[in-house]
Amino acid sequence: MIKKLHNNGCFGKGHLLVIRLKKGTNPEDIYFTKKVLKELIKQRLVFLKKTKHGLAAYLNINKLQEIEEIIEYKS
Repeated sequence: MIKKLHNNGCFGKGHLLVIRLKKGTNPEDIYFTKKVLKELIKQRLVFLKKTKHGLAAYLNINKLQEIEEIIEYKS
């Protein structure tokens, strides 16, 4: 999920709708996806904001180094 947001340049003004984040996962993994998103929000790596199209997620630019370390570790 973090890698998808990072690859799309979702920092600050750039964002990705939560629906699109979930779209790439299997239907049986939707519950897991919601759980991961909540945990990322709790860690303040991801923020949510309301748009006219629905909830959108974007990465915390202040934690860019930590985000890149996570992506590098998972790759």
